[in-house]
Amino acid sequence: MSEYLLIFLGDCILGENMTGREKRIFDAAVEVFSKKGYDAATTKDIAEAAGVAEGTIFRYYKTKKGILHSILIKFSDFLFIDMALKPIEEIFANSKEKELKQVLHDIIMDRIAMVDKVYPVVSVLLSEILFKEDVRDALLQKLVPRITHSFEDFYNVLIKRGLVRSDLPASRVFRSVFANILVFVAQNKLSRVKYTREEFESDFESLFDIILNGIAVKE
Repeated sequence: MSEYLLIFLGDCILGENMTGREKRIFDAAVEVFSKKGYDAATTKDIAEAAGVAEGTIFRYYKTKKGILHSILIKFSDFLFIDMALKPIEEIFANSKEKELKQVLHDIIMDRIAMVDKVYPVVSVLLSEILFKEDVRDALLQKLVPRITHSFEDFYNVLIKRGLVRSDLPASRVFRSVFANILVFVAQNKLSRVKYTREEFESDFESLFDIILNGIAVKE
């Protein structure tokens, strides 16, 4: 994890709630989990990364799972509400006069910027969301209703402007559009192949065309 990200997370989220040693352990755990994955990481790895004895960890956390839960508690609201959800809501709120293509472009660029900033932590949380039902349910209950409601409001504005179909449920449109955007962002950021600006714009044009026009030949 980059030094910038550790400073960003520590100063903006944790503040002065942790002692210096506890914060080193916490930051080291995030780094080790993001590199090795939760299952492969050990408390010994975390201790070495933090520069403390392994036994010191257990003064603050009873188990390795306890460390992960601490990460989830401290970061989930910030990452998924403040960084993932609120920027999208702001884009919707400020895009009522924009063309739909520009709105999609703004959303994609915002998601890529977010992944650049917090991917090491997000990778830990996403693995928990995929494989831990209790964590997944808790986060989805926070996120899905709120972002769906926000999208529905925006979609109704687009209907009034005559830009989109009124016979489709907004919730279904939301799932379809954002699934495409998430895959697009993931491919762009996780692929070993580095995209040029021209390639990115070309792929975006194709994505936009598929979202709006589908793949069937028009008769």
